[in-house]
Amino acid sequence: MIGRVGRARVSPGLRGFIREREGHIGHRCSQGRVQNGVSSTAVPSSWIAFQKFHMSGAASSDTEQSSTGHHASPRSHTAIPGSSPNEYGSLGMVGDYVSPASSSGPAAVAWQAEENSHIQHVTEKSIIYDLIHQQTQTLQTTVPWFLRNMPSSYFRQVPEVFRMDHIKSIATVKDANMDLYLNLQAKLPDGRKVLTFIRPTTCPGTLLKMVQELPRTDTPLSRLHVFSTADESMSLNMFVYGHRPVVQDRARAEDLGSVILNHYDDLGTSPESNPSRREELIEHLQKCTETYIQIGSNDPARFLRQWELVERVSGSEGTAVSITEATAPSDLGNYWVDMAVANALPQAALENLCRLLFHHEFDVDRARLDIVPDGANGKIVCLRALIRPVNGNVVNADVFDRLARGLKRSKWLDDQTMSLVFEKFPWLGVTRGEVITGCCSLLHPVLSKENAIAFSKANIHDTICRFMPLAARIADLFLERFDPADPLDDETFEAKCSAILQSVEDDVEDRIATEILVKMVDIVRKTLKTNVYMRDRYALGFRLDPSVMVSA
Repeated sequence: MIGRVGRARVSPGLRGFIREREGHIGHRCSQGRVQNGVSSTAVPSSWIAFQKFHMSGAASSDTEQSSTGHHASPRSHTAIPGSSPNEYGSLGMVGDYVSPASSSGPAAVAWQAEENSHIQHVTEKSIIYDLIHQQTQTLQTTVPWFLRNMPSSYFRQVPEVFRMDHIKSIATVKDANMDLYLNLQAKLPDGRKVLTFIRPTTCPGTLLKMVQELPRTDTPLSRLHVFSTADESMSLNMFVYGHRPVVQDRARAEDLGSVILNHYDDLGTSPESNPSRREELIEHLQKCTETYIQIGSNDPARFLRQWELVERVSGSEGTAVSITEATAPSDLGNYWVDMAVANALPQAALENLCRLLFHHEFDVDRARLDIVPDGANGKIVCLRALIRPVNGNVVNADVFDRLARGLKRSKWLDDQTMSLVFEKFPWLGVTRGEVITGCCSLLHPVLSKENAIAFSKANIHDTICRFMPLAARIADLFLERFDPADPLDDETFEAKCSAILQSVEDDVEDRIATEILVKMVDIVRKTLKTNVYMRDRYALGFRLDPSVMVSA
């Protein structure tokens, strides 16, 4: 028989048990809220239980007996509301939580904090003490390591306030057991911005990667500091954005540059023998910042060498380079690269320097960047880098000659050439890369008349990249044809052209690619003169027979 569904009936005995339990729980709650007439801070009961347990170590069993005499289940002691106590944390690690019910610590004592606010205060102090103690231990090992391994130039050039920030940041990361990968940003009182990049390596290419990570802003890069630790475990580089006023005042320039002027006089070029030359040096000092002069005073000979480079490119669009062997005892086996680039973007000039050094297998130990005004011509970027061969490679005059020529041309290399020779095909070399991209630029206006889509600039470049070995052979043919030391005669040249064309016919099935490569050979044939072998050239130039513009 199906009965009518209605309100559940409760037996008198069960109703009495429920009233008894409600009264008992209400009494406990009122005790938790008011003690001796004073209201305590309202916090989760589970948090209070957790804190009391950690303060006293006592196990509080909240097992209660029901009216029937049986024990109820223990009260939950969850450290964080909503979570369940587990010896394994959310990351699968063994945690520090110990169930209060299983603890066998001492019982509560009279001096133990009872008020919730007191418990919270003591807990906060305990956590703070633990963190301070742990950080102090980390600093006791980090500071001696930092002082021993950072180069002396770091302590001369970097203000103390920045040094302290660097130590604190490094210690914090080490204390957290994280990789030493930091990007710090600070502002100077004069409004300049300082970016500090710290990396846990000194491997070749580290500086190049940092430069590529720099933001592109309207404020120009005006200074650079590059440092590496002696144990080769850390790189610390500082990039300063924003202008700083030059000295201008003659008396101030002579005072700041007294060491440089005295060194200049000691070289035998006294004011009496060549007064105009000394006057030019003072004028140069007036165009420099105080920091540049102060750092230059540490090595007056190098400052004078940089001055000569600045004079060489002043009023032009050129680049001057000097590579000398380092003489300081701590720098033996290394080399100084001094570079002055006229009317260039500082960040672009720095990136080009880093690219070429990495390409020629040199690593940068230290580097600096400064800006010198050049009147109506703009400004001159002065770069200095202490470099060393990677893996102890043997270097000679020919290596440095190729490096210097590459640095002089780097200002005029476009992004496409840079990508070609430094990223996609490092084996190609800068000169062959220039020839190939130059031919690509000539191919577009000639072939696009046939098919603007198939022979777009992007398609021509992509096609050449797919058949780079053949394109490299054509570039070699171009260089051999105009080699001033031993140029190819007409007969040999035509024989090599025919061999390349035969390879194109045999190995290339794509019609578009065939037309591009064949026309590339035709450009080499129709080139009358070129400046490819000029040492101080800017961009690459071709003097062409007008018939090269005919597409078929």
